[in-house]
Amino acid sequence: ELGLVIVMNQSGLEFLVHEGHDLVPPDVPVILSIVQNAQLALSSTSRSIVSVVGQPDVAGTLRHGLVLFPRTRRVVVVTGAGEEQAPVFEPAVEALAKMPNQPALEDTRALRYDKMLERISSLPPDSIILMGTYFKDQTGRSFAPIEVVAEVAKRANVPVFGLYDSHIRQGLAGGSVLITATVGRRLGDIGFDLLTGALKPADAGASNTAVPPTPMFDWGQLKRWGADPAKLPADTLFLNRPRT
Repeated sequence: ELGLVIVMNQSGLEFLVHEGHDLVPPDVPVILSIVQNAQLALSSTSRSIVSVVGQPDVAGTLRHGLVLFPRTRRVVVVTGAGEEQAPVFEPAVEALAKMPNQPALEDTRALRYDKMLERISSLPPDSIILMGTYFKDQTGRSFAPIEVVAEVAKRANVPVFGLYDSHIRQGLAGGSVLITATVGRRLGDIGFDLLTGALKPADAGASNTAVPPTPMFDWGQLKRWGADPAKLPADTLFLNRPRT
């Protein structure tokens, strides 16, 4: 007997709403996570929905990047083409509009993968890169996002900032990141409560629970690019920090 459904991304949600709605009985609660449009589920079904909100913190990551590199004049958003990619460029436009001395902004959506790598390896020195998700390029060629992150980290000639802890571990400088293990624990806690009756589906209703971002930076990468880690918040998590 089906007791719970966990939907982990926007594509999964769209399948559930459009093709899979008859596969899940209406009294079975659904937990959503890492979706861009939770309203799609809330407006199309009367079932119990819990949305575990953990969106990429584009604004926070850019703020950290500009504090560390105040002479930045260009931000390049690396993201693939198509609707599969999490929205990064538009939030970056909105975030930079609120900041003084706004740097120029460009993105790589219109570039083939090889041209994107050429671009990020030859940027002016007063640039930084914001790494989004990269599932495919404008030719339709598919990629594993984590492999793209690793290649960008290796090829980039300027600091690269990311939005997920797994990306920082591939060699990026850092960011205000979504820690996937924290999201997973929250999903597990809510799912356990629903399955054991500690949380009733009717109590869950159409509710949200937030997973806040965490500042995470690679100490070695910051030193490589000449940044001062002391400029970051006191609660920053540092990877590869030397022992004192």
